[in-house]
Amino acid sequence: MNSRFSLYRRMMHWLTAVLILGLAISGMSYSNEIGGKIPLLIHQIFGQTLIIFLALRLLGLIWSPAEPAKTKHAAWERLLSKTVQILLYAVMIAFLVTGFVAASGLREPSLIWSLPLSFARSDMAETLTEVHFFLKIPLLALLSLHISAALKHAFWDKDQTLQDMWFKHR
Repeated sequence: MNSRFSLYRRMMHWLTAVLILGLAISGMSYSNEIGGKIPLLIHQIFGQTLIIFLALRLLGLIWSPAEPAKTKHAAWERLLSKTVQILLYAVMIAFLVTGFVAASGLREPSLIWSLPLSFARSDMAETLTEVHFFLKIPLLALLSLHISAALKHAFWDKDQTLQDMWFKHR
């Protein structure tokens, strides 16, 4: 049985998940001053990698939109799914942009390219840094909804939804 999602889309989904997990762990380690400068370096590398992956994912969605679901989910489930997906992309983009601004303002950023220090250390950049720290709350909420829905489909509904995003079918 063919998956509803291409191998490219599934790989980008799971690599994004790994990068977000790595960003969360390295961000918490850095915030709690565990491990010295290593978590900050990892956080910045993962963040830059996620910027590239997210751009590729968005291009993939533009070039090849997802096929409509072949399952018979209720209208409210389809609407909630699409809403969470759009909000996840919006929050991830905002998170990455604000993180990039915050990293650009560091004394020794580990960025391939950074913003000019005059902007990165401005009042606007300070505000964006605060927004970056706040965005973990809606990101965590949206990821929790996304994961909960996947588990609901796997164990409650016992349908193909989670398997369509996994690498093999049963």
